[in-house]
Amino acid sequence: EERDFELAAHMVGLHSGAAVENREGPIPVLQLRKYLAYCRNRCEPRVSSEAAETLINNYVSIRQSAKQEKSMPITVRQLEAIIRMSEALAKMELREDADE
Repeated sequence: EERDFELAAHMVGLHSGAAVENREGPIPVLQLRKYLAYCRNRCEPRVSSEAAETLINNYVSIRQSAKQEKSMPITVRQLEAIIRMSEALAKMELREDADE
């Protein structure tokens, strides 16, 4: 519960312009920034064909079940967000394919 509170307070602070406390974590901030810059410049992963097939099948399945249950279906925007997160994870791991 305390972790949830800290996370929520941090996110609200970021979006309200409040000063953010600069704490050191398991990796020094400067080293983390250098690593992220390296990842941005050197790695451009794309969704693998197997992952693309899985995403398509799950997207269609979720939309069909939402229609049957008369609930809000997943949107293309949400699918795109999932793809971006997969690519970002692959980039952080310096992989060429986003397959998870």
